[in-house]
Amino acid sequence: MKKKIFYTFGNHMHWIDMEWMWGIGTLENSTKDMLKLVQKGLKGAINFDAIGYEYLAFKHPKTFERLKEAVRQGKIEIAAGTYTQPYPHLIDEESNVQQIIFGVRVCERLFGVRPKLFWEEEFYFFPQLPQLLLQAGYEVYCFFFQETWHTPSVPKFEEPTLFWEGADGSKIRALSFTDLCVHQWPEDLERTISKHVEKNEELFLIQWLELMDSPKWMCRSELIEKELERLRQIFEFQPIRPSEIVDLRKPERIVRFKSTDLYHGLSLGKNGDTLRIERRKVENTINDAQILASIAYVNGLSPQWSAYPDWEIEEARRLLMISQAHDIDECEGFCGDIGKVYLETAKSLATPIVERYMDMFSKNVDGTSQLCVFNPLPWKRKGYVRIEGTDQIVAVEDVPALGVFAVDEQNGSCRIEAWETEEGIKVLWHGAQWTVQPNGIVRTESNGKVYELNELICEGYEVVPLSKPTLKRILPDLIDVRTSVKVGPYECRQSFRFGELNDYLEIETEIEVIEKPKPGYAGALMVRMDLKEELKELVYDYPFGVERGIPNLKHYRYYPKGDWMTSEKFFEDVVNHFASLRFVQLRCDDANMLFLHSGNQGFVRNGSELYAVLYLYDPWDGENFAKSVRTRYGIALNVECDPLRMAQEFNRPMIAKKAQGRIGSKSFQSFEIVGEIQLSAIYVEGNSLIVRFWNPKEEQIFASMEPKFDFVKVEEINLLGEVLEEVSTQITLKPMEIKTLRFHLPTRIEKGLDEYRYVWSEYQKRE
Repeated sequence: MKKKIFYTFGNHMHWIDMEWMWGIGTLENSTKDMLKLVQKGLKGAINFDAIGYEYLAFKHPKTFERLKEAVRQGKIEIAAGTYTQPYPHLIDEESNVQQIIFGVRVCERLFGVRPKLFWEEEFYFFPQLPQLLLQAGYEVYCFFFQETWHTPSVPKFEEPTLFWEGADGSKIRALSFTDLCVHQWPEDLERTISKHVEKNEELFLIQWLELMDSPKWMCRSELIEKELERLRQIFEFQPIRPSEIVDLRKPERIVRFKSTDLYHGLSLGKNGDTLRIERRKVENTINDAQILASIAYVNGLSPQWSAYPDWEIEEARRLLMISQAHDIDECEGFCGDIGKVYLETAKSLATPIVERYMDMFSKNVDGTSQLCVFNPLPWKRKGYVRIEGTDQIVAVEDVPALGVFAVDEQNGSCRIEAWETEEGIKVLWHGAQWTVQPNGIVRTESNGKVYELNELICEGYEVVPLSKPTLKRILPDLIDVRTSVKVGPYECRQSFRFGELNDYLEIETEIEVIEKPKPGYAGALMVRMDLKEELKELVYDYPFGVERGIPNLKHYRYYPKGDWMTSEKFFEDVVNHFASLRFVQLRCDDANMLFLHSGNQGFVRNGSELYAVLYLYDPWDGENFAKSVRTRYGIALNVECDPLRMAQEFNRPMIAKKAQGRIGSKSFQSFEIVGEIQLSAIYVEGNSLIVRFWNPKEEQIFASMEPKFDFVKVEEINLLGEVLEEVSTQITLKPMEIKTLRFHLPTRIEKGLDEYRYVWSEYQKRE
C-alpha cells in the first residue's frame, strides 16, 4: 500500500520588477502556466503583489477571469496579497498596516474574497505580525521563505503545523518550515523525494514555484510536472490547498520568536541605505500631511476646495508602497532606480500638502508669537527646527503634543563653549568635556571613565585624517564641528552637532566611494561602539515593538561572481547580524550607549562590541552601486531617556514656519493624549477620524484621549474598518497591543453654491 503524500504549491510573481524587466504579459504568462497545473488536478496558492492583480485584470481580463474562476472553485487560494510585497521589518508601522489594507481591499474588489493564507516569497516576519494579520482576517501563516537574492534563516521543525504567538500574545495557525518545503527547482524536488521515500508517516510537501513559460526562465510547469509524475508513482498523491494543511494536521506546538531569532538574509548597508533613508522621510511626510489635514478638518479649516486631500494622500501612499517592494530593496542595481522614481513622485505629492497646510495654519495662529510650529508626536518636545523656506535654524522649547502651535524662538540661554586645540576641537557639553579628534573619533569622560565614540571601521585599513577639524557656531547653544577622513575606499566628511536641547550627538556623514570596495561585510564601512565592559543586553526596535536580548545567530550570505542570472555564487559567513528599525542601545552594568539612525538598519555584534553598517558594496548591484551617499545618526552616552521616544524625535522633526502677523487662535489640535502610547496614524476616512496607536511596553497601560472636536461616538475597529465594540476615550492597552479607533463626526453641512449661480450663468457671457 502506498504512503499518502499531500502536495500543494504557491506560485509567485509580481508586477514590480518582473513586468518591468521581462515585459508586459509576464503576469499573464505565469497565470496561464499555473493554470496548466490546475487543469491536471493540482491545487495551490497564487502569490502576486496586489498591484499585479490590478494590472492583470486591466491588461488581460480574460486570463484574470480564468484565475478568478479557479479561486471561486477552490482550486487556487490567494496567498498574502500585500500591495507590493515589502520586507516588513524595514518599513515603519503605518506602512506595514497600509500594505495589508490596500492588498486585502484589492482582493475583495477583484476576486470578491478576502485572503485567509499569508505566505510571501521573501522574508516577511516581525514579532507583531500575528496581531496585524488577525486584525485583517488572516487565519494561516507560512514560515517557508525562498532563497533568491537573499538568504534568510528560519528555524526548522519536524511537524508541519504550529501556532505562532506574537509579541502581544496573539496566536495564528502556521505552516512550519520543514524538510518537505521544496524550492522551485526540479532538482530540489528530486532530492526531497529520495530523502523521504522510506518514511512511514503521512507527508505534507509544500513547493514554491515562480512559473513562467519562457526560455529566459528556469521554473516552468513542464519541468515541474515531470517530477510530480514520479511522486504519483511512489505515493498516494493528494493535492490540497496550503491552508487546508492546518485542518488535516491541527497545530499543537506554540512558538514565539524574537526578531533576532531569524535572519533576514539581506545586505543591509548597501548603497548607504539611501533607499531606506529616503523612504522613511517620504513616509513621515505623508504621515505629517495626514495629521495636519486631519487637524484642519476637525477644526473646520481647509486651504483647498475639498475638505480633505484624500486622493493625493492615497496616491502618495500607493507610490511609496511601490518603492517599498522587495525587489526594489534587494535588486537595487537591477530595478531600484525605477523604484526611486516612484519614491520621488510620492514625495512630490505629499510635500505640497504639508506646505499648504502649514501656510494656512501660520496665518491663523496667534500673530503675537514668532513661529507656527507643528509637533507630530503625542508628547511635549523641545529641539532645533529649520524655518520652512529658509536656512535659518531656531531653538524651541515646551512645544505641546500633536498639533500646531504659536511658539516663540528661544535665545539659547545656556551657551556651549568650544575651542581649537592640538588634539582637536574641545566642546563643553552637558557638563562634560568632549574632544572631536582629526580622525573623527569623539572622546569624552563620563562616570569617571573615558569613552571613544564614532570610530569608523573598514577591515584592513586605518583611518587617515584629511584635514584639521573646523568649528562653526550656529546658535549660542548649537555648534557644528567638521572633520574629513579617508578609510580605505571611502572618503568621509562628517558634521558633529552639539546642541544643548539634544540629549544625543548628531552626526551627518557624506560618504564618497572612491574605488569599488570589497564585496559584502568584508569591505563595509561601519561605526564601532564599545563600552569596554561586558555587554549585558541590547535594546532594539522593530515595527510596533521593542525587545531586549543578545543576538546570537550565524548564517551565510551569497553573492554572484558575475552576471546575476547566470554566474556561480560565492558565500560569506554573517555572524550575529540583526536589524533595528530606529535604534539600538548597548547596556552594561555601569554604562549605556544609544545609537539612533534614520535608516541604517544593519548591525553586527562582535562580543561586547557593536558595529553599525554605514555602507557596503553588494555584487547583486553589479556596477550600478552608489558612489556618493549621505547618512545621519545620533549617539548618546549614559542617558536615561526612553530610547524609543528619542528615536521617534530623531526621525520626526518638528516643522516651523514664521507666523504671519495675524491675531488668531493660539493652537490647533485634534487630541490631547495622556499616557505613554505610540502613534501610528491619524487620518480622515469619510466623515470619521481614524486613530491608530500602540503600547510599546510589556505591561498594561492606561491612556486617555481628550478630543478637541465634537464627535458622535467612538468605536474600536479592526484594520479593515469592521466594528469590534463601542468604546470611550479612556483606553486600556494590553502589553504590546495595537488599537484602531474610529471617531464618528457630526454631519457636515456644506454651504451650497446656488446663490452664486449668477457668477457662471450671467457674467461669463460677453455682450
